[in-house]
Amino acid sequence: MEHNDGGANCFITNHLSHFTSYIPKPLQVRQLNGSSINALGYGLKLVQCPTTKIIIPLWPTCYMPTNPQCTFSPTALKHYLHYSTNTIHLECLHITTSNGQQLSLPSVKDHSINQLLDYHKFLVVKPISSSDPLSTPIPKVFSANSEASLTRLLAHQRLAHNSDEVLDTMCRNQSLLSLPKQPFPSRSCPCIICITAKFMHPPKAKTTSYVLTRRGQLLHIDFWFWSIPSIQGFTSLLSIIDGKDRMLWTFPTANKRPPLAILDYFFAILEKHNIPVCNVRVDEDGALANSSEFTDFLVQKKIAMETT
Repeated sequence: MEHNDGGANCFITNHLSHFTSYIPKPLQVRQLNGSSINALGYGLKLVQCPTTKIIIPLWPTCYMPTNPQCTFSPTALKHYLHYSTNTIHLECLHITTSNGQQLSLPSVKDHSINQLLDYHKFLVVKPISSSDPLSTPIPKVFSANSEASLTRLLAHQRLAHNSDEVLDTMCRNQSLLSLPKQPFPSRSCPCIICITAKFMHPPKAKTTSYVLTRRGQLLHIDFWFWSIPSIQGFTSLLSIIDGKDRMLWTFPTANKRPPLAILDYFFAILEKHNIPVCNVRVDEDGALANSSEFTDFLVQKKIAMETT
């Protein structure tokens, strides 16, 4: 039974057995009034609507054994999963999923009358043979003479976590060998990896629309790093994409300082081909936008900088 709390910013459970996957990492949860409460860990909790059998992933769910009840947060459901909710106090909870499915959960009358709070009954979904959420699952090992049975979930994970619609189309078109000619049966459980890795895109600044008429009018520049050096000692990469024809140039570098010498050489080559650079667009929170050397370099070149 879940207490519907419109002021909560996360899901809360007081039962460790509710988790499908659990990370025993203590954390502090900030409440709307500014105070903080301690949680012993967090993880993924799957609940099922009793009437429609649709599974809802509650992520992240915080583990607080001293909490008097399990808390359902419409705010977290909207923020992390883009589900919309509508609560009729002491009557019903309406949930609209991201693909438009409608769920309706009536309030539990016994609790609503006595406590004047909205309680709704969900069914907790547990993975098969996982009585202990803290235990490490034992992976299946297949030899050269054995084959894993191809299911929708396995194909979904092997094919870069594409949507079910894409996988169904690949089955009908026989895009790959070993795919069935008919789509796989529907899954009863969402992909835990997709739910865990899903996030909302950070807000972006207002961008300017261009009617690009020539090359060099707008260059998209990114400078990114990796932790392990390559065989030749490179630890970063400068990528440049022309906004007109999407031409790509890449330049590996050996340090994290803005590669001004490479950019100076690159702009000079474009000038020789009568392609003057007017504007560049970089990440707002990236290494180039936050570098005074890079911005001073653009001022000297009389090139305007935009951020995304």
